[in-house]
Amino acid sequence: MLSKRPWAKTDVHRERLRGFSTLDARFENDSGTFRLLATHLLCPCSPRGYRGQQRQIDDIIRIVGEGPEPVLMIGDLNATPWSRPWARLVEATGLRGAPGLVATWPSLLRPVGIPIDHVLGNGGIQVVEAWAGPDVGSDHRPLIAVVRLPR
Repeated sequence: MLSKRPWAKTDVHRERLRGFSTLDARFENDSGTFRLLATHLLCPCSPRGYRGQQRQIDDIIRIVGEGPEPVLMIGDLNATPWSRPWARLVEATGLRGAPGLVATWPSLLRPVGIPIDHVLGNGGIQVVEAWAGPDVGSDHRPLIAVVRLPR
């Protein structure tokens, strides 16, 4: 993780099923502390993957609820904004993304595709705008976002 501002503390939360991890970094700014969670949820394409993704979402809900700090979460969530896992995650955490849909996967279907990569904020962190970047050789296009932190 690259940052202009040094992080105050970092943790890695290891997912129980297949070793996927969530990076949890705390940053301090003029208005206090905020957390950045970077994660990759399992693909719910099989019963095992679906159960694993549900456990990861349970873990993220627990992590977000651990402290009073606002949270900025980024990553490949393998969930669309109209899916049940997405609804459960945002309802339990208050995380919200920018208005509109941004298709990032698969990159070869540009400009159409599926919005499964996300930037979400809560507690005064607002994702103002998001768009897909150029093809960089991955199966996902990068997701670029403008984020407003609480003052």
